Amino acid sequence: MNTCKFPCWFALALIPLVTGCGTGESVDWTLCSDTCDWAWDGECDDGGYGADTEACEYGTDCGDCGER
Repeated sequence: MNTCKFPCWFALALIPLVTGCGTGESVDWTLCSDTCDWAWDGECDDGGYGADTEACEYGTDCGDCGER
């Protein structure tokens, strides 16, 4: 009996997207740039988990926050 409801079938539908649309290549979903005006100042400023401030867009202070 198939008990797959919305979350399950939705996740199964996304598998081709996550794996590179059937090409066998995985997709890199990390965000990491230093385009924030306050990059490399010793404080994580992108507003993500563990950030010190929300002065920049998410993933734009990689030097201080790491990959997102």
